[in-house]
Amino acid sequence: MDGYIYWLSLILALYTQVVASQVRNKLKNFVTVTNAYTQTDILLKELHDKTPEECATVCLSLESCKSFEFSKGDRSCSLRDDIAGLKLKVDKTKNYYQRIFPGILVNVLGASMPKYNNLGRVNNVNLTGCIKSCYKNLKCQSMEFKEENRKCDLSSASHLNSTLEQSKHGWSYYQIDRAMITTTLSTTEKTTTKITSTIAKVLNTTTKVTTKTKHPITKSTTATTTRVSSFDGVIGCYKDSEDRAMPSKVWENQAMTAKICRVVCGKWGYKYAGLEDSIYCYCANNYSKHGVLDKSKCYSKCPGKPSDICGGRYALSVYFSVLFVKKQDYIGCFHDKAMSRVMTSRIWMSENLTIKNCQNKCGKWNYKYAGLQHGSLCFCGNSYDKYGAAAEDLCYSSCPGNKEDFCGGYLTNSVYKAGKISKETDYLGCFIDTKLARTLVSKPWTTSNMTIEKCRKVCGKWKNVFAGVQGGRYCNCGNSYDKNSEVGGDKCFYGCPGNKEEFCGGLSAISLYLSSE
Repeated sequence: MDGYIYWLSLILALYTQVVASQVRNKLKNFVTVTNAYTQTDILLKELHDKTPEECATVCLSLESCKSFEFSKGDRSCSLRDDIAGLKLKVDKTKNYYQRIFPGILVNVLGASMPKYNNLGRVNNVNLTGCIKSCYKNLKCQSMEFKEENRKCDLSSASHLNSTLEQSKHGWSYYQIDRAMITTTLSTTEKTTTKITSTIAKVLNTTTKVTTKTKHPITKSTTATTTRVSSFDGVIGCYKDSEDRAMPSKVWENQAMTAKICRVVCGKWGYKYAGLEDSIYCYCANNYSKHGVLDKSKCYSKCPGKPSDICGGRYALSVYFSVLFVKKQDYIGCFHDKAMSRVMTSRIWMSENLTIKNCQNKCGKWNYKYAGLQHGSLCFCGNSYDKYGAAAEDLCYSSCPGNKEDFCGGYLTNSVYKAGKISKETDYLGCFIDTKLARTLVSKPWTTSNMTIEKCRKVCGKWKNVFAGVQGGRYCNCGNSYDKNSEVGGDKCFYGCPGNKEEFCGGLSAISLYLSSE
């Protein structure tokens, strides 16, 4: 009997250790900022008498949970559907935890990592250049960027081996998903740079929206002219205070311009746009509550366009908004999930994404709908509403190819009907392809400058019916394939090194085409 109790207690102890280890591992999904908290209003849940690991477990179980703060004294945590942005505050009794989503650039504004730039500093670059510099260095896991003097520090450190603290000198922390790169992209630096530079363009994660009430969105579907005067929409400089002159909606962007603010306010259905303290955009239907100011009080330059004036300290540069005109083929703003995409048929990334070129891609690939997300992603598919409609103001990312268009938001798609152009009838789909079970069993061929057309021509020359590109730079040819092994088009997302707007298969996935002459 004593032996039975001994073995039972041993098994229970081992089980407890395994469970405890699994709970501890939950914190690997969060970036930690010590002695800090956030002042955002979007609270999901309060937990009491918990450890940070237990709070992390609950947060990960809620799709909408993006961060939490832990109070060290009473062991409570506040789970939030929001990230801190520039609202991190110092408090030695609390720690801030920000959730990491696969494939999404991590950014913690106003935070830095002690003893940082072990991979050197890059000077005189913008944020895009800073992130690209990190992607090019295969040892780089994270970077810190200082907008004021355009400095970029690179590091091999990440949230797994260090914590952050609030920056006293204006730095912000960014972390790339190197795990995603090493498992999904070609191992050559040249290919990695080409593909990941498009991923790095997902910079609208630095954009922050806060709202307390729902607001009307214009329903117009007809062409409407912009509300402007002879001075390009400028109304004047107006006083603000803690009792806001424009209280309806506020939005912040590290690359703010007058035009972006005016377009955003127009999209949200407001008459006026007010810019303050360089990065803040206020939207409302009135603005003169506290009176007019001399124009010299509006002196702050807009970071995205220094020739624009973005208010001052408690001073609003007020403009007429730009009416948001819904495009004829616009369907709406819809929710998406990072781990289970709504539109899985095909994905395309572009540094110059516009509504039109996404529509054209999806139309060419013979899909009904085009979904734009996060300012650089274009999804194609025959359905779009699995997770339901989202509020229009959640699709706020401007399109890099046309700043007056909106290309979705954080896990939200701006959905349009696909373009009515000639179909790509030679594309057969994305299929499973492994070393043990090749889709096409005939001749393989590889080149560091692979494109779809090169592969199709080679297979045609070799008298094969089908051509498949896999792993970014491998071309396989054959005369038969298993139609039952087709998978979602999102599995074929390796960029083709010879044409970065094409996709050459994926990890254990092959993009299949008819060969060409």
